[in-house]
Amino acid sequence: MENINWQHLVTRRLAVQVAIAWNYGFGSLFNKKYNAGINNTLVYYNGKKTDYFVDRDELRRFNEDLDKLLDDPEVVANLMPEAKKFVEETYELIKEITKAADKLSNEELAKLFSKFSKYHANYYTRMWMVFRICERIVIKIESMLDEVIHDENEVKELSWIFSIPLLPNDVTNERMGLLRIALKKNELSDKELKGLLMEHTQKYRHIPLFDFDHEPYDLNHFAEEIKQIKKPSEELEKINSAFMERKKDFESMLDRLNPKPELKNLINMLKDAVFLRDYRDMIRQKLNLSIIDFYKELGSRIGLSIQDVALLTNKEIEKCLLSSKHFDKNKIEQRKKSFLLVQIGNKIKIFSGDAAVETVNGLNLYEVVNDTGVIKGRPASPGRISGTAKIVHTNLDFGKLNEGDILVAAMTRQDFVSVMRKVSAIVTNEGGVTSHAAIIARELGLPCVVGTHIATDILKDGDFIEVDANEGIIRKIRDSENHGL
Repeated sequence: MENINWQHLVTRRLAVQVAIAWNYGFGSLFNKKYNAGINNTLVYYNGKKTDYFVDRDELRRFNEDLDKLLDDPEVVANLMPEAKKFVEETYELIKEITKAADKLSNEELAKLFSKFSKYHANYYTRMWMVFRICERIVIKIESMLDEVIHDENEVKELSWIFSIPLLPNDVTNERMGLLRIALKKNELSDKELKGLLMEHTQKYRHIPLFDFDHEPYDLNHFAEEIKQIKKPSEELEKINSAFMERKKDFESMLDRLNPKPELKNLINMLKDAVFLRDYRDMIRQKLNLSIIDFYKELGSRIGLSIQDVALLTNKEIEKCLLSSKHFDKNKIEQRKKSFLLVQIGNKIKIFSGDAAVETVNGLNLYEVVNDTGVIKGRPASPGRISGTAKIVHTNLDFGKLNEGDILVAAMTRQDFVSVMRKVSAIVTNEGGVTSHAAIIARELGLPCVVGTHIATDILKDGDFIEVDANEGIIRKIRDSENHGL
């Protein structure tokens, strides 16, 4: 572990159970499917967020292997359809095998959990592929565009147009559905409105469930959302017009460019990948909703809540089931403070509490970042604005955001959209032009800078900053302590 050159990859709200599924889906199972993979990973939770590290040398080889895949016309044509079909079928399979868990003995449940874990991890092969391939497709497309256009700004513009979704995703469909309810709200009785909102909740409650231990939306969430809608007709028209305009721009640019078959196929692959990235998130959210009862049953057998079970390794769960013993509550409390999950190949080791912190400190994972007052990233949606920065590590931090604040995060996901509507700009550590933050910012007309790597490390809640998303630069104007916050 000490000899590996670790590189930070992503920051998420992530517990042990899903981290293990990530690891196998990114590693041996990914390798089996795509002849590429990351086998050495390190996952560190510090009490607020979870940082996911990979072997730097493996990541370099992994990206090279993905680039080789993009040289194969058959892969370009078939990778996205196969991935879509696989996540759909695996979702149905997992939903089916876990639905009768409460009827099983502990020994039978342990066997079922082992079977489930394999399917769950294999599901993440496609999750990782769709997530990682977008960046590689953009790099290859931009490289090919550079050869024929020789204008950096035009290449960026084309890259933006080709990476924007042409079809509404689950979150957009949810918003459009709520807007339609808002359009006729004044004509409805309280009972009728509540009935429509209950139907809406049932259809979209899965959206924030990026892991099974997260909380689904309830009726109150959508009731509050609809109260904030001021001009439903205008917003609905704006959304519909935007998709019509996108499709028109996409087809117009494609006709004007008249690309050779290889480039045209990659552009179409990117279009499919951007759609599938959101689609597989919808499937993941629905999957997590469907396995909540399964994990609750596991927890009831070993004396733990669903949030506690999420902090156990696969072996720990199986061992407790087979021995009919409860897991050590003290160790759970330590993991709630911090944990370090290290996987080298197929060997897993977990550290809890102070042991996790001490081990991480010894590995020097985090570089000391100098605060120069200027942060650079990639422009993702144009504009220039100043405002108060608020650091959002996970959806648990949404409450700190006020109207007009500047959202600063490692990344954004679909459950961020409701708060993204009230901010004035977005800055992220991760991502490129196909990232969630970039796409939603362009939809909302918000200045956005992505790929800064260090924004959440340098900035603090209350810092007054300027976001120049035309140049990809964030400037700190005043520290938080200097203007009364």
